[in-house]
Amino acid sequence: MPAAALATSKGASRVSVLDGQNRVQYRPVQLGRDFGAELEIVDGLKAGETVVIHPGDDIPAGAVVEPVPFAK
Repeated sequence: MPAAALATSKGASRVSVLDGQNRVQYRPVQLGRDFGAELEIVDGLKAGETVVIHPGDDIPAGAVVEPVPFAK
């Protein structure tokens, strides 16, 4: 996962994911290896889920966003 998708709050790692209606949901994750620009997630995400990159602190849970493809 892109490291820019990781959000930390009160020492806990979490990721913003989009549900089927493009609503933001925050999910706790367990980190694995750190590859610099990318992180290994060992628990908390499912393959194929859409994550929010650079979520900031301004996007509340439940907000609807328009996804755009991520280009490396």
